[in-house]
Formats: sequence, structure tokens, C-alpha cells
Amino acid sequence: MTDNEIGNLIRQIRYENSLSSREFGDKYNVSFQSVARWERAKPLPPEEILKQICEDFDIDYDSLRKKKEKPPIKKIYFILNAIPILISFLTIILFFIMLFK
Repeated sequence: MTDNEIGNLIRQIRYENSLSSREFGDKYNVSFQSVARWERAKPLPPEEILKQICEDFDIDYDSLRKKKEKPPIKKIYFILNAIPILISFLTIILFFIMLFK
């Protein structure tokens, strides 16, 4: 799950349980400002608090964290695969330029 999705999940938990930011913060010994920052994912709660939130609201912590892992960077693979094609294309263009000079 992305950071923003985790922040949205915290907001959703709070709304579904009719908790204000202050009440939610008091439950985890943090300020209401911290809760507001968590909901914006800037930053997320510390791991021990996140685990406690998952336990308190019956959320599978492991699946939450597994989804958060970032996939490999696809753009780099795309660029690396495109380089030989670009070199071939440029070679053909240069060949035709030299041929018709």
C-alpha cells in the first residue's frame, strides 16, 4: 500500500469509528497535529504505532506493509531496452544521410 493509501486508511478508520483527531491521537499518545500529518502521509506513524493501529482495528499489518513495498523502477528498464533501438535508428538515419550526400 502506498503512503497516501495508508494515510487515507487512517482517516477512514477515524471517521468510521467517529473519532476526532484529538481522540485518535490520545489513544496513541500523540497530538492531533500528528494524526493530521499521518492522514496526509507526511510522515506516516512510526512502525510500532502503525502495528498498534492495525491490531486495534483488525487490519492485517503484514499485508499492509507488503503492498507498500515499491515495485522495480519500470522507467529504467524501458530506457535500457530503448537504447539499442535508438542506436539502430540513428545508424540507419546516418547511413541514408551519407548515401544521399
